[in-house]
Amino acid sequence: MALTTDGKVYGWGFTSNGQLGMGICEDSFEPGQGMAQCRVLEPKQIDMNSTRIIDVQCGKTFSTFITNKHEVIY
Repeated sequence: MALTTDGKVYGWGFTSNGQLGMGICEDSFEPGQGMAQCRVLEPKQIDMNSTRIIDVQCGKTFSTFITNKHEVIY
C-alpha cells in the first residue's frame, strides 16, 4: 500500500481475500492460471469514493484505512 499526500491510496500484491480493497478474486481453473489473476503486479489506485484517507494499516490478509473524519474503513 502507498498513501499520497493528497489522500489517494494505491495497492499492489496478492488480493485473494480482498485485502487490497479491490474486491475478492477467485482462482482460475484454466490451465496455467491458478491464482495469477489475484496478483496485482503494479500499483493501482483504490477507489475510496472521494473519501480522503490519512492513514493505512495493512498485513498479510487485511487493510484498513482511516479517513480525515477519523472513521475506519476496512
